[in-house]
This record gives sequence, C-alpha cells and structure tokens, in this order.
Amino acid sequence: MDRTSAARYSFLLSIPIILGASMVYPLVKIDFHEIITYNWTAIVAGTVVSGIVGYVCIKYFLKFVSRFSLSIFGYYCLIMGIVTAVFFWGK
Repeated sequence: MDRTSAARYSFLLSIPIILGASMVYPLVKIDFHEIITYNWTAIVAGTVVSGIVGYVCIKYFLKFVSRFSLSIFGYYCLIMGIVTAVFFWGK
C-alpha cells in the first residue's frame, strides 16, 4: 500500500471514532433541560468552520504525504510529546 492510500485509509478509520465522540457520548451525559440554553448559532458555526478547516488540512496533508516521507511528521510528534510531557510533569 502506498503512503497516500494508507493516509486516506487512516482518515476513513477515524470517522466512526469522531462520530462516536461527538454525537453518541454526549447523548449519554446530556441534561435535556440544558439544551434550550445552548447557543446553537455558535455550535453550528463552529461545526461548519471546523469541517471546512479539517477538509483543507486533510487535503494538503495528503499532498504532503504523496511527496514526502512521514519521518518529518514523526520527529515533530516526538518533539511535541517531549515538550508536552515536560510542561505537564509537575502539574
């Protein structure tokens, strides 16, 4: 399997997890009396904007993966993981 196909497949695998985390889990914990007080305009606007930004990021990430190796991204994740661990170590 080439890198682009593997990246597309991994994004497809994330769809059920994202849907479960954003739709199913909150329904279990929701207080139906609070639904009326939600700012639905902000929720819809945030959903639309995050969907557009996510689509654009995935589009350019797939272009990046087709041209370059993921080792650069792996080093970035390793460095950010170390920085995050050091930052939150004492908290």
